[in-house]
Amino acid sequence: MVVGITGSQGLLGWHAATFLKTLLDVQVVLANRSTFKSQALLEHFVSFCDVIFHFAGMNRGSDIEVARTNIALTQSL
Repeated sequence: MVVGITGSQGLLGWHAATFLKTLLDVQVVLANRSTFKSQALLEHFVSFCDVIFHFAGMNRGSDIEVARTNIALTQSL
């Protein structure tokens, strides 16, 4: 099984990736900020994954800015 992880450099993403890499039947594919900057890179990332853990997001800023950013990231994924 191929598991994709967004936000892999954050707290949740890092721990999820670290754990999943210990499982023999799981291949982990990571997406970073640059992945979301290109539709082609994002589509390439998604095409490899059987499942995606989506941890990427903004957690600092105004409530409106955080909400807009996180919704946009999810919609693009």
